[in-house]
Amino acid sequence: MRNPVRTEAEAFSFVIANQTILGRPLIDAIHERAEASPADFTLLIPADAVGAERRLKGICSLMAEAGVEATGHLGDPDPVVAVENALHDEQVDEIIISTFPEQTSGWLRRDVLGRIRAFGLPVTHVVVTPEEAEAAQKSAAV
Repeated sequence: MRNPVRTEAEAFSFVIANQTILGRPLIDAIHERAEASPADFTLLIPADAVGAERRLKGICSLMAEAGVEATGHLGDPDPVVAVENALHDEQVDEIIISTFPEQTSGWLRRDVLGRIRAFGLPVTHVVVTPEEAEAAQKSAAV
C-alpha cells in the first residue's frame, strides 16, 4: 500500500521484476528516478518465483539504505495481471519493468513488455544481464 500522506507532487512508480530485481541497472534506474522528482515506489515480484521473498526483502533493504521510499509485495505470478491489479488498486503514474536481455527473457518472448505498454502509462524498460542478476543475488546473500 502506498504512503497515505503522499503529496500531489509525488509520482507513484510501480516497479516489476523477477530475477533481475537486485541487478545494478535496475537499482540505478530507481535511484535516477527518485532523484529526478519526488516519487513513491512499489516493488513487485511474481509470487511463484523461486527465491522471490528473499529478493524482495533484499531490494527493500537496499532502497531503505539509499533513502528511497519503497514498499515491496509479492504479486500475481503473471506479470501482466500483477500490473493490471496494481492499476486497479492504485493511481499508478509510471511503470518500471526489468527483464533479462531479449535472447534470455521469458517475459520478452511472451510480449509482457508490449502488453504492459498497452495500458497507456509511461513505461521504462531496464535490462539486467543474467550475470549482473547472479552477482547481485550472491552479494545480497552475504
